[in-house]
Amino acid sequence: MTATHPSPGPNLLADEEAIALRRRLRRINGQVLGIERMITAGRPCGDVLIQIAAAQAALREVALRVLACHTHDAVTAVAATTTSPEEAAAGINTLVALLTRTGGQSRSP
Repeated sequence: MTATHPSPGPNLLADEEAIALRRRLRRINGQVLGIERMITAGRPCGDVLIQIAAAQAALREVALRVLACHTHDAVTAVAATTTSPEEAAAGINTLVALLTRTGGQSRSP
């Protein structure tokens, strides 16, 4: 997703947020390439695992930022377009299903 050619539909990241996330993803890409170089160089497994954990944490942070954007948009859309509690529940259930599929900690009761 780019600022000049966003994907269609709702849940678009603000330009500033998209730029920041792309910058983070480039850094994560550099971390992953560094891990590959560590493995090629025969670095100790413990060192490699520490770097893998750091890259995973950075990627989780990106996912949380995207999820925050989506959650905001989804809740705003449900609030603006629903006329009944059933419609609101359906919108919230859609969000919960996404959280479940993407590994979110939230689970429906």
